[in-house]
Amino acid sequence: MRKNCLTLVVLSTVLAAGCSSSNSKTFVDGGSKLDSSIKRDLTTTIPDSTVISDSAVTDVHSPPADIQTADGKAADGGSKLDAAKLDAATDATMTDAAMTDAAMTDAAMTDAAMTDGATIKFDGTVADAGPPLAGSQVSGGDYHACGLFTINGKAGQVRCWGDNYYLQAPSTHAGDFLEVSAGMDFSCGILTSGAIDCWGDDTYKQITNKPSTGSYTQIRASESYACAVSSTGSIDCWGSDDAGEVAAKPTTGSYTKVVTGWDHACALSSTGAITCWGDDTYKQKTDAPKTGTFIDISADEMVTCAISSTGAVSCWGPDDYGEVANAPTTGTYTAIAVGPDHVCALDQNSAIKCWGDDSINQISGAPTTGSFAQLDSGYDFTCAVRRSDSRVVCWGDGSAGQTTAP
Repeated sequence: MRKNCLTLVVLSTVLAAGCSSSNSKTFVDGGSKLDSSIKRDLTTTIPDSTVISDSAVTDVHSPPADIQTADGKAADGGSKLDAAKLDAATDATMTDAAMTDAAMTDAAMTDAAMTDGATIKFDGTVADAGPPLAGSQVSGGDYHACGLFTINGKAGQVRCWGDNYYLQAPSTHAGDFLEVSAGMDFSCGILTSGAIDCWGDDTYKQITNKPSTGSYTQIRASESYACAVSSTGSIDCWGSDDAGEVAAKPTTGSYTKVVTGWDHACALSSTGAITCWGDDTYKQKTDAPKTGTFIDISADEMVTCAISSTGAVSCWGPDDYGEVANAPTTGTYTAIAVGPDHVCALDQNSAIKCWGDDSINQISGAPTTGSFAQLDSGYDFTCAVRRSDSRVVCWGDGSAGQTTAP
Protein backbone atom coordinates (compact mmCIF):
# COMPACT_ATOMS: atom_id res chain seq x y z
CA MET A 1 0.00 0.00 0.00
CA ARG A 2 1.38 3.40 -0.94
CA LYS A 3 1.45 5.85 1.90
CA ASN A 4 4.30 8.39 1.76
CA CYS A 5 4.94 11.10 -0.80
CA LEU A 6 8.21 12.94 -0.30
CA THR A 7 9.44 15.91 -2.36
CA LEU A 8 13.21 16.43 -2.35
CA VAL A 9 14.52 19.85 -3.36
CA VAL A 10 18.08 20.49 -4.48
CA LEU A 11 19.37 23.90 -5.60
CA SER A 12 15.79 25.12 -5.99
CA THR A 13 14.98 22.28 -8.42
CA VAL A 14 12.14 20.04 -7.29
CA LEU A 15 12.88 16.36 -7.54
CA ALA A 16 9.60 14.55 -7.09
CA ALA A 17 10.25 11.30 -5.34
CA GLY A 18 6.88 9.74 -5.97
CA CYS A 19 4.96 7.48 -3.61
CA SER A 20 6.33 4.18 -2.46
CA SER A 21 5.41 1.40 -0.10
CA SER A 22 6.82 1.66 3.41
CA ASN A 23 9.41 -1.08 2.75
CA SER A 24 10.25 -0.32 -0.87
CA LYS A 25 13.61 1.16 -1.81
CA THR A 26 12.74 2.09 -5.43
CA PHE A 27 10.89 4.96 -6.96
CA VAL A 28 7.89 4.40 -9.19
CA ASP A 29 10.11 4.93 -12.20
CA GLY A 30 12.67 2.37 -11.04
CA GLY A 31 15.14 4.75 -9.43
CA SER A 32 16.18 4.49 -5.81
CA LYS A 33 14.60 6.12 -2.79
CA LEU A 34 16.01 6.87 0.63
CA ASP A 35 15.50 4.33 3.39
CA SER A 36 12.21 5.12 5.13
CA SER A 37 14.05 5.70 8.41
CA ILE A 38 15.62 8.84 6.94
CA LYS A 39 12.78 11.27 7.51
CA ARG A 40 14.46 14.66 7.22
CA ASP A 41 13.89 17.81 5.21
CA LEU A 42 16.84 17.59 2.84
CA THR A 43 16.34 21.07 1.48
CA THR A 44 18.24 22.84 4.23
CA THR A 45 21.01 22.43 6.71
CA ILE A 46 19.74 19.69 9.02
CA PRO A 47 19.83 19.98 12.82
CA ASP A 48 19.60 16.73 14.80
CA SER A 49 16.17 17.70 16.11
CA THR A 50 14.58 18.04 12.64
CA VAL A 51 12.54 14.92 12.00
CA ILE A 52 9.59 14.52 9.67
CA SER A 53 7.14 11.87 10.83
CA ASP A 54 5.45 9.37 8.53
CA SER A 55 2.11 11.08 9.05
CA ALA A 56 3.34 14.60 8.45
CA VAL A 57 5.37 14.47 5.24
CA THR A 58 4.42 17.29 2.89
CA ASP A 59 6.27 19.02 0.13
CA VAL A 60 8.25 21.81 1.79
CA HIS A 61 8.35 24.06 -1.25
CA SER A 62 5.71 24.43 -3.92
CA PRO A 63 6.76 22.65 -7.12
CA PRO A 64 6.84 24.39 -10.48
CA ALA A 65 3.43 25.15 -11.92
CA ASP A 66 4.01 22.89 -14.92
CA ILE A 67 3.83 19.79 -12.75
CA GLN A 68 0.93 20.89 -10.51
CA THR A 69 -2.69 19.96 -11.09
CA ALA A 70 -5.13 22.55 -12.27
CA ASP A 71 -6.13 23.62 -8.77
CA GLY A 72 -2.49 23.42 -7.61
CA LYS A 73 -3.35 22.50 -4.04
CA ALA A 74 -3.71 19.35 -1.99
CA ALA A 75 -6.20 18.88 0.81
CA ASP A 76 -3.54 19.56 3.47
CA GLY A 77 -2.60 22.87 1.91
CA GLY A 78 0.53 21.59 0.21
CA SER A 79 0.94 21.44 -3.57
CA LYS A 80 -0.73 18.52 -5.31
CA LEU A 81 1.20 16.97 -8.19
CA ASP A 82 -0.31 15.77 -11.42
CA ALA A 83 0.63 12.10 -11.82
CA ALA A 84 1.53 12.29 -15.49
CA LYS A 85 3.56 15.45 -15.11
CA LEU A 86 5.22 13.99 -12.04
CA ASP A 87 6.40 10.96 -14.01
CA ALA A 88 7.84 13.24 -16.67
CA ALA A 89 9.66 15.36 -14.13
CA THR A 90 10.90 12.29 -12.33
CA ASP A 91 12.21 10.69 -15.52
CA ALA A 92 14.04 13.89 -16.37
CA THR A 93 15.64 14.69 -13.06
CA MET A 94 15.67 11.57 -10.90
CA THR A 95 17.18 9.00 -13.20
CA ASP A 96 18.68 5.71 -12.10
CA ALA A 97 22.12 7.19 -12.73
CA ALA A 98 21.49 10.07 -10.38
CA MET A 99 19.65 8.16 -7.65
CA THR A 100 21.22 4.72 -7.62
CA ASP A 101 21.46 2.50 -4.56
CA ALA A 102 25.23 2.98 -4.72
CA ALA A 103 24.87 6.74 -4.47
CA MET A 104 22.03 6.88 -1.95
CA THR A 105 22.83 4.02 0.41
CA ASP A 106 21.63 3.78 3.98
CA ALA A 107 25.25 4.03 5.10
CA ALA A 108 25.72 7.33 3.29
CA MET A 109 22.54 8.84 4.63
CA THR A 110 22.52 7.71 8.25
CA ASP A 111 21.89 9.97 11.24
CA ALA A 112 25.62 9.75 11.92
CA ALA A 113 26.32 11.33 8.56
CA MET A 114 23.56 13.88 8.93
CA THR A 115 25.20 15.83 11.73
CA ASP A 116 24.40 19.35 12.91
CA GLY A 117 25.30 21.70 10.10
CA ALA A 118 25.56 18.95 7.47
CA THR A 119 24.23 19.34 3.93
CA ILE A 120 23.42 16.09 2.13
CA LYS A 121 24.13 15.90 -1.57
CA PHE A 122 22.38 13.48 -3.89
CA ASP A 123 25.60 11.69 -4.78
CA GLY A 124 25.54 10.28 -1.24
CA THR A 125 28.29 12.50 0.14
CA VAL A 126 28.14 15.01 2.96
CA ALA A 127 29.09 18.57 2.14
CA ASP A 128 29.81 21.36 4.60
CA ALA A 129 29.47 18.99 7.58
CA GLY A 130 30.64 21.70 9.96
CA PRO A 131 32.87 21.31 13.01
CA PRO A 132 32.15 18.87 15.87
CA LEU A 133 29.92 20.19 18.61
CA ALA A 134 31.52 22.45 21.21
CA GLY A 135 31.55 20.63 24.53
CA SER A 136 31.99 21.95 28.07
CA GLN A 137 31.78 18.74 30.12
CA VAL A 138 31.86 14.98 29.51
CA SER A 139 31.09 11.89 31.59
CA GLY A 140 31.88 8.23 30.88
CA GLY A 141 29.57 5.38 31.86
CA ASP A 142 29.93 1.65 31.26
CA TYR A 143 29.33 1.55 27.50
CA HIS A 144 27.97 5.02 26.89
CA ALA A 145 28.96 8.60 27.53
CA CYS A 146 27.14 11.90 27.89
CA GLY A 147 28.29 15.48 27.60
CA LEU A 148 27.15 19.07 27.69
CA PHE A 149 27.39 20.96 24.41
CA THR A 150 26.56 24.33 22.94
CA ILE A 151 23.91 23.80 20.25
CA ASN A 152 22.86 26.70 18.06
CA GLY A 153 24.36 29.11 20.54
CA LYS A 154 22.64 27.53 23.54
CA ALA A 155 24.93 26.04 26.21
CA GLY A 156 24.16 23.15 28.56
CA GLN A 157 22.52 20.85 26.00
CA VAL A 158 22.85 17.10 26.69
CA ARG A 159 24.10 14.76 24.00
CA CYS A 160 24.82 11.08 24.73
CA TRP A 161 26.37 8.35 22.60
CA GLY A 162 27.18 4.65 22.79
CA ASP A 163 24.99 1.84 24.15
CA ASN A 164 21.36 2.93 24.42
CA TYR A 165 19.62 -0.36 25.30
CA TYR A 166 17.96 1.17 28.38
CA LEU A 167 17.57 4.62 26.76
CA GLN A 168 20.45 5.83 28.88
CA ALA A 169 22.18 7.47 25.91
CA PRO A 170 19.65 9.43 23.86
CA SER A 171 21.15 11.55 21.11
CA THR A 172 19.32 14.47 22.71
CA HIS A 173 17.71 15.02 26.11
CA ALA A 174 15.47 17.99 26.74
CA GLY A 175 16.46 20.67 29.21
CA ASP A 176 19.26 23.08 30.05
CA PHE A 177 21.85 21.43 32.27
CA LEU A 178 24.70 22.45 34.56
CA GLU A 179 26.21 18.95 34.75
CA VAL A 180 25.61 15.45 33.41
CA SER A 181 26.83 12.07 34.69
CA ALA A 182 26.75 8.69 32.91
CA GLY A 183 26.32 5.58 35.07
CA MET A 184 26.16 1.94 34.05
CA ASP A 185 22.75 1.78 32.33
CA PHE A 186 21.35 5.14 33.37
CA SER A 187 22.33 8.80 33.36
CA CYS A 188 21.57 11.79 35.55
CA GLY A 189 22.04 15.52 35.30
CA ILE A 190 21.46 18.76 37.15
CA LEU A 191 19.22 21.27 35.43
CA THR A 192 19.94 24.98 35.56
CA SER A 193 17.14 25.22 38.12
CA GLY A 194 19.17 22.95 40.42
CA ALA A 195 16.70 20.07 40.04
CA ILE A 196 17.89 16.52 39.28
CA ASP A 197 16.83 14.62 36.18
CA CYS A 198 17.66 10.94 35.56
CA TRP A 199 16.87 8.59 32.67
CA GLY A 200 17.56 5.01 31.60
CA ASP A 201 17.43 1.79 33.64
CA ASP A 202 15.30 1.98 36.79
CA THR A 203 15.85 -1.54 38.15
CA TYR A 204 17.14 -0.21 41.46
CA LYS A 205 14.95 2.91 41.50
CA GLN A 206 17.84 5.04 40.24
CA ILE A 207 15.25 7.07 38.35
CA THR A 208 12.16 6.77 40.54
CA ASN A 209 13.88 7.62 43.83
CA LYS A 210 15.88 10.62 42.69
CA PRO A 211 15.29 13.73 44.83
CA SER A 212 12.10 15.43 43.75
CA THR A 213 12.77 18.69 45.57
CA GLY A 214 15.80 20.75 46.51
CA SER A 215 18.62 22.38 44.59
CA TYR A 216 21.85 20.57 43.71
CA THR A 217 25.27 21.59 42.43
CA GLN A 218 27.09 18.32 41.61
CA ILE A 219 26.09 14.74 40.79
CA ARG A 220 27.64 11.35 40.10
CA ALA A 221 25.92 8.23 38.74
CA SER A 222 27.39 4.78 39.39
CA GLU A 223 26.54 1.21 38.43
CA SER A 224 23.14 1.16 40.14
CA TYR A 225 22.96 4.19 42.43
CA ALA A 226 23.75 7.89 42.37
CA CYS A 227 24.74 10.63 44.80
CA ALA A 228 24.51 14.40 44.60
CA VAL A 229 25.65 17.43 46.57
CA SER A 230 22.93 19.93 47.47
CA SER A 231 23.32 23.69 47.36
CA THR A 232 23.66 23.59 51.16
CA GLY A 233 26.56 21.12 50.98
CA SER A 234 24.68 18.02 52.15
CA ILE A 235 24.80 14.70 50.30
CA ASP A 236 21.84 12.67 49.00
CA CYS A 237 22.16 9.15 47.55
CA TRP A 238 19.54 6.83 46.02
CA GLY A 239 19.30 3.52 44.18
CA SER A 240 20.80 0.16 45.20
CA ASP A 241 22.30 -0.11 48.68
CA ASP A 242 24.26 -3.36 48.74
CA ALA A 243 26.95 -2.17 51.18
CA GLY A 244 25.65 1.02 52.71
CA GLU A 245 26.63 3.25 49.80
CA VAL A 246 23.22 4.92 50.11
CA ALA A 247 22.20 4.56 53.75
CA ALA A 248 25.64 5.30 55.23
CA LYS A 249 26.12 8.62 53.46
CA PRO A 250 27.33 11.48 55.67
CA THR A 251 24.57 13.25 57.54
CA THR A 252 26.70 16.10 58.87
CA GLY A 253 29.32 18.37 57.34
CA SER A 254 29.49 20.41 54.17
CA TYR A 255 30.75 18.91 50.90
CA THR A 256 31.69 20.16 47.45
CA LYS A 257 32.04 16.93 45.44
CA VAL A 258 30.85 13.32 45.69
CA VAL A 259 32.10 10.35 43.63
CA THR A 260 30.76 6.81 43.32
CA GLY A 261 32.38 3.42 42.90
CA TRP A 262 30.52 0.13 42.63
CA ASP A 263 29.52 -0.18 46.29
CA HIS A 264 31.44 2.64 47.92
CA ALA A 265 31.42 6.40 47.64
CA CYS A 266 33.71 9.23 48.71
CA ALA A 267 33.34 12.99 49.02
CA LEU A 268 35.44 16.10 49.39
CA SER A 269 34.46 18.36 52.25
CA SER A 270 34.45 22.13 52.01
CA THR A 271 37.81 22.05 53.82
CA GLY A 272 39.33 19.58 51.32
CA ALA A 273 39.13 16.50 53.58
CA ILE A 274 38.12 13.08 52.22
CA THR A 275 35.24 11.01 53.61
CA CYS A 276 34.37 7.54 52.25
CA TRP A 277 31.53 5.11 53.06
CA GLY A 278 30.02 1.84 51.83
CA ASP A 279 31.94 -1.32 50.94
CA ASP A 280 35.41 -1.74 52.47
CA THR A 281 36.32 -5.17 51.08
CA TYR A 282 39.34 -3.71 49.30
CA LYS A 283 39.95 -1.01 51.90
CA GLN A 284 38.12 1.58 49.87
CA LYS A 285 37.36 3.34 53.18
CA THR A 286 40.21 2.21 55.40
CA ASP A 287 43.00 3.34 53.09
CA ALA A 288 41.51 6.71 52.21
CA PRO A 289 43.80 9.58 53.28
CA LYS A 290 43.02 10.70 56.81
CA THR A 291 44.96 13.94 56.64
CA GLY A 292 45.79 16.53 54.00
CA THR A 293 43.83 18.85 51.78
CA PHE A 294 42.57 17.69 48.39
CA ILE A 295 41.23 19.48 45.34
CA ASP A 296 39.81 16.63 43.25
CA ILE A 297 38.67 13.03 43.68
CA SER A 298 37.37 10.21 41.46
CA ALA A 299 36.20 6.62 42.00
CA ASP A 300 35.09 3.63 39.92
CA GLU A 301 34.57 0.00 40.87
CA MET A 302 36.83 -0.42 43.92
CA VAL A 303 39.58 2.14 43.20
CA THR A 304 39.63 5.77 44.30
CA CYS A 305 42.18 8.47 43.48
CA ALA A 306 42.56 12.04 44.68
CA ILE A 307 44.75 15.05 44.00
CA SER A 308 46.17 16.99 46.91
CA SER A 309 46.42 20.77 47.15
CA THR A 310 50.09 20.41 46.16
CA GLY A 311 49.15 18.54 42.95
CA ALA A 312 50.25 15.08 44.13
CA VAL A 313 48.24 11.97 43.19
CA SER A 314 47.07 9.39 45.75
CA CYS A 315 45.23 6.17 44.84
CA TRP A 316 43.92 3.32 47.00
CA GLY A 317 41.98 0.07 46.64
CA PRO A 318 42.84 -3.10 44.66
CA ASP A 319 45.80 -2.90 42.29
CA ASP A 320 45.01 -5.46 39.59
CA TYR A 321 46.54 -3.47 36.72
CA GLY A 322 48.84 -1.01 38.45
CA GLU A 323 46.17 1.65 38.77
CA VAL A 324 47.36 2.21 42.35
CA ALA A 325 51.07 1.35 42.29
CA ASN A 326 51.76 3.08 38.99
CA ALA A 327 50.23 6.41 39.93
CA PRO A 328 52.69 9.21 39.13
CA THR A 329 55.04 10.11 41.97
CA THR A 330 56.33 13.29 40.37
CA GLY A 331 54.65 16.20 38.61
CA THR A 332 51.75 18.43 39.49
CA TYR A 333 48.17 17.44 38.61
CA THR A 334 44.89 19.32 38.66
CA ALA A 335 42.15 16.80 37.79
CA ILE A 336 41.74 13.02 37.86
CA ALA A 337 39.39 10.38 36.38
CA VAL A 338 39.21 6.75 37.51
CA GLY A 339 37.80 4.02 35.27
CA PRO A 340 37.73 0.30 35.96
CA ASP A 341 41.41 -0.77 35.88
CA HIS A 342 42.81 2.48 34.47
CA VAL A 343 43.24 6.09 35.57
CA CYS A 344 43.85 9.35 33.68
CA ALA A 345 44.78 12.79 35.00
CA LEU A 346 45.41 16.32 33.78
CA ASP A 347 48.76 17.84 34.71
CA GLN A 348 49.54 21.50 35.38
CA ASN A 349 49.94 22.06 31.64
CA SER A 350 46.51 20.50 30.97
CA ALA A 351 48.17 17.52 29.27
CA ILE A 352 46.81 14.00 29.78
CA LYS A 353 48.64 11.18 31.57
CA CYS A 354 47.12 7.70 31.98
CA TRP A 355 48.20 4.49 33.74
CA GLY A 356 46.87 0.99 34.49
CA ASP A 357 45.31 -1.49 32.05
CA ASP A 358 46.06 -0.87 28.36
CA SER A 359 44.39 -3.93 26.85
CA ILE A 360 42.07 -1.77 24.72
CA ASN A 361 44.33 1.26 24.29
CA GLN A 362 43.04 3.00 27.41
CA ILE A 363 46.59 4.26 27.98
CA SER A 364 48.33 4.23 24.60
CA GLY A 365 45.30 5.77 22.86
CA ALA A 366 45.36 8.92 24.99
CA PRO A 367 46.18 12.17 23.18
CA THR A 368 49.89 12.99 23.34
CA THR A 369 49.50 16.62 22.38
CA GLY A 370 47.01 19.34 23.14
CA SER A 371 45.59 21.07 26.19
CA PHE A 372 42.44 19.75 27.87
CA ALA A 373 39.92 21.38 30.19
CA GLN A 374 38.16 18.36 31.69
CA LEU A 375 38.13 14.56 31.46
CA ASP A 376 36.25 11.52 32.72
CA SER A 377 36.73 7.77 32.42
CA GLY A 378 34.17 5.08 31.69
CA TYR A 379 34.51 1.33 31.46
CA ASP A 380 37.77 0.86 29.48
CA PHE A 381 37.56 4.27 27.82
CA THR A 382 38.13 7.94 28.61
CA CYS A 383 36.87 11.19 27.10
CA ALA A 384 38.23 14.72 27.46
CA VAL A 385 37.28 18.25 26.39
CA ARG A 386 40.02 19.89 24.32
CA ARG A 387 40.66 23.55 25.07
CA SER A 388 41.55 24.74 21.57
CA ASP A 389 38.19 23.92 19.99
CA SER A 390 36.04 22.55 22.85
CA ARG A 391 35.84 19.25 21.01
CA VAL A 392 35.21 16.07 23.01
CA VAL A 393 37.75 13.38 22.12
CA CYS A 394 37.59 9.79 23.39
CA TRP A 395 39.86 6.73 23.30
CA GLY A 396 39.90 3.11 24.46
CA ASP A 397 37.07 0.65 23.96
CA GLY A 398 34.68 1.88 21.30
CA SER A 399 32.76 -1.38 20.76
CA ALA A 400 29.40 0.27 21.47
CA GLY A 401 30.20 3.63 19.89
CA GLN A 402 31.15 5.15 23.24
CA THR A 403 34.32 6.75 21.83
CA THR A 404 32.47 8.39 18.91
CA ALA A 405 31.60 11.77 20.41
CA PRO A 406 29.33 14.17 18.50
